[in-house]
Amino acid sequence: EGRSVQNMGTGPSTAALASGGNPGSGSAVTTTEEFNGTGWSLGGAMNIARVGGASCGTQTAAIITGGEPNLTTAESYNGSAWTSAPAINTGRWRISSAAAAPSTAAIIFAGELNPGTNQALTEEFNGTSWSEAGDLNTARGDGPGGAGSQTAAICFGGDSGSLSALAEEFNGTSWTEVGALNTARDYLGSSGLQTSAIAFGGNTPPTTTATETYDGSSWTTSAAVLGTAQSEGTRAGTTGDTGLSATPGPAGAGAAEVFNKSVNVTTAAAWAAGGTMGTARYTMGSAGTSTAALGFGGRNSPIYNLTEEYN
Repeated sequence: EGRSVQNMGTGPSTAALASGGNPGSGSAVTTTEEFNGTGWSLGGAMNIARVGGASCGTQTAAIITGGEPNLTTAESYNGSAWTSAPAINTGRWRISSAAAAPSTAAIIFAGELNPGTNQALTEEFNGTSWSEAGDLNTARGDGPGGAGSQTAAICFGGDSGSLSALAEEFNGTSWTEVGALNTARDYLGSSGLQTSAIAFGGNTPPTTTATETYDGSSWTTSAAVLGTAQSEGTRAGTTGDTGLSATPGPAGAGAAEVFNKSVNVTTAAAWAAGGTMGTARYTMGSAGTSTAALGFGGRNSPIYNLTEEYN
């Protein structure tokens, strides 16, 4: 179902969850959809319609919280139905969260108090309640990117009075500014870990296809760009090698793309001694495999017409 504004996504790119958002009609929805790596199907509906909240976890164990207008309520998902969960301390929307954090160790950060007051707040969930943690150095809203876990998170982009390229890392206690994005943007997609994150799409303006990858110290602009410029949509992906961007444009239109990065590893080969030929020679003919070979002809002195077999 097309949901053009800030639906909430979580989970790995092959088993993602997309919930809520605004279908372009002006009202948030409760709809949940599940992605299996190939297609989408309807899941259980949320109890409260929301747009611009944050989510963590997996397709069968997720938590979602916040949203417009300054919601504090939270819900948890068990793979089929949503139930009420402990509320966050400060209601806000356009929040970010760590992509790889489980639902019982969720972390949310940044966001806005409606109307439009950017926040530096961080809150952590222990499976029972939410508590405040160290604030970001720079308050930001408009959907900054997030990746990592509760003890190793990263926040990047968003709006801090203007479009931001700033990135900060969280160590479980405090935030530290690190290498900035190459392209400042807000409402961007994000996935991965603190040491291997992906930033994709967003508003620069205009809406962009640009993708960047993070290696734990700096961002690199990737040659792999989105096929369709996207912003304000589902973000999913729990590793730095995969990501899901599912951002419907106008109501009823749906665009989803999956990012995959792979590395070919070359393993060094080694030679081992085999059986010795009966007659030494060179410039000979040969055929077969390492377990069924022939060697024939050749020369040393004189020219040989000998043939030998190797098993």
